[in-house]
Amino acid sequence: MERRNTVERPIVHFDTGAQFRDWLADNHGRTEGVWVKIAKKNSAYSSLSYEDAVNAALCFGWIDGQARRLDDDFYLQGFTPRRARSPWSMSNVRRVEVLAQQGLIA
Repeated sequence: MERRNTVERPIVHFDTGAQFRDWLADNHGRTEGVWVKIAKKNSAYSSLSYEDAVNAALCFGWIDGQARRLDDDFYLQGFTPRRARSPWSMSNVRRVEVLAQQGLIA
């Protein structure tokens, strides 16, 4: 069973950015957001990196949001569809330019 929290977003775990990208390809239009479980730097566990998660999300018009501690090994990074009128951060503008040049924007 998937763990849920008070914001009512599912918690998902991926080993790679490609796995998150595949999940987004199937689900980006069907959910209002997710919490992605990301391993902390000194954790014995592995997961996709924050950077890979952000890049995958941006390809589908999603953005990163709030982060929360989960436990000693993981934190949760929120991802949601970007609202049409919300401003772009400069870091995401740069990322999207690179992703578009690579032909990765869905």
